Amino acid sequence: MSDTMKAINNDLVKAFSTGVSYIVSTGLVGMLYLYVLIGPIGVAMRWLVSMLSDMRGGSGLVLGLILGAMAAFERE
Repeated sequence: MSDTMKAINNDLVKAFSTGVSYIVSTGLVGMLYLYVLIGPIGVAMRWLVSMLSDMRGGSGLVLGLILGAMAAFERE
């Protein structure tokens, strides 16, 4: 093989190995999410929904004021 063909071959091997590593790492992160993180996230979401659904009138207003103030100070 000529030097040009060897260089192209090396570039293709590098590109393929990089693409495979992205696919494998994406799959691993997805499996981590599905089998490890989804339980605690579900518990936290149920707690948050129950906490927010228990708010009546004044507490919802206070929460709205706090969130509005946070958004106002965050903006630069």
